Amino acid sequence: MLDTKAKQSATRKSRQSETKASAPTIDLRDPSLYINRELSHIEFNRRVLHETEADHPLLERVKFLAITTATWMNFSWCVMSDLRQQMRLGVTTTPRTGYCRASSWPIFIAR
Repeated sequence: MLDTKAKQSATRKSRQSETKASAPTIDLRDPSLYINRELSHIEFNRRVLHETEADHPLLERVKFLAITTATWMNFSWCVMSDLRQQMRLGVTTTPRTGYCRASSWPIFIAR
C-alpha cells in the first residue's frame, strides 16, 4: 500500500513539473496587458448611460442616471484635473498602457 501511494505521489510531482516547465513566460512590459484607467472609466460610464435607454422601469433608469452623474463628476474633478496639472508640469512619462497622459487628453475629449 505504501508503494502505490509513493508511485502516485511521484506521478503527481512529475505532472506538476511538466506543467511548470511548459508554462509560457509573460512579458509584463507589454502594453497590451494593461488597460488605461481613464479610458476604462469613460467606457464604463458609456455602458451605464446606455442602460438608461433600455426597457427598464423608470426608477431603475433614474438610478443609472444618478450613477453616471456621480462617476462623471468624480472623473471631471479628480482625473481631468490631475491630467491638466500633469500637462502644465510637462510630465511625459509613458505608463505601461502605452498612453502618455498628455497625449490621452484629445482621446478623452473625443469620447
